[in-house]
Parts: sequence; structure tokens; C-alpha cells
Amino acid sequence: MTRHETILAADSDLRCSRLVHPEDLVVGDRVTISSVTYELATYFWCGVDSFQFPPDELIRLTLKATDGHFPMTVKSICLPYVLCQRIDKQHAVYDLRQIQLTRVDRDFADAVCDACKEDKKSIKKSESKSKKKKRK
Repeated sequence: MTRHETILAADSDLRCSRLVHPEDLVVGDRVTISSVTYELATYFWCGVDSFQFPPDELIRLTLKATDGHFPMTVKSICLPYVLCQRIDKQHAVYDLRQIQLTRVDRDFADAVCDACKEDKKSIKKSESKSKKKKRK
């Protein structure tokens, strides 16, 4: 196998998440939250620079999501809102004006879901064993 063929074979195995625009979402997509935009009024600021802005001006802060990396399944779309089913089977409605979604590979999403199910089973087993020990 030549070097070029090796690179092509490696590229075909490569799975990447991609930012998705709201109009490109499809029911059934597996997505995660990439970033969240917060709008804060300047009167909340108590710092030195707070005098530079009028007190009623909104400042936008975009932060990378810290806990939104678990895959969710898109159940329904009514722009700018999207209904997603989280990994714990709970549903949540997100405003796409405030969050940026990333589409993930279906195999990756399934692997994460399976791993979480295994973790829950092992936690339940360890809890039941500890309850049995306490009874004795």
C-alpha cells in the first residue's frame, strides 16, 4: 500500500463533528451543544470598565459548552426552537439563537449511549451490593 493509499484509508475512518446551521437540522440528527451565547446587561458588571458602556446595553458572551457534549437526538424542529431527546431519555427544548449545535457521527453517538448504559448498570450493581452488605 502506497503512502497516498494509506492516507485515504485513514481519512475514510476519520469521523468529525460539524457545526450545523439551524436550517440544515433534520429530525433524527444526533447533535451536541458546541457553544452557548449569553446576553448580559452592563449594569450587572461591577468591574473597572463598567463605566464605558451605557447601563442598558447588552453584551454578548459566547462560551464553549462544558457539559453539553452528550449526544442528543433531534425530535422536532420549529425554528428557532428544537426539541431534543437527551441521553437520559429526558426531553429539552433549545433556542438556536442562544446555542450552536454540532452534528456528530451516528456510530459515535451510539457508542456513547451504550457506554452510559453500561455505566448505569455497573452503578446499580455496586449500589445493590452495598445495600446487601449493610443489611447483614
